[in-house]
Amino acid sequence: MFERFYRLDETLIERFYAGKSRFSDKARVLIGKPPVPVTKAIGALTGKGAPLVAQKETIG
Repeated sequence: MFERFYRLDETLIERFYAGKSRFSDKARVLIGKPPVPVTKAIGALTGKGAPLVAQKETIG
């Protein structure tokens, strides 16, 4: 997700960090293919689906 964000226009990123994002900036950040399918993300957030990342078991 961050890789895609930091490939956007430098002035857009500057406005984002300055808290001066325009409506078009917000749309540009949100438009695009999500890193995971939306239905799987919603399932993971609600606890009704599989976790998006397998957690490592700790020994101990």
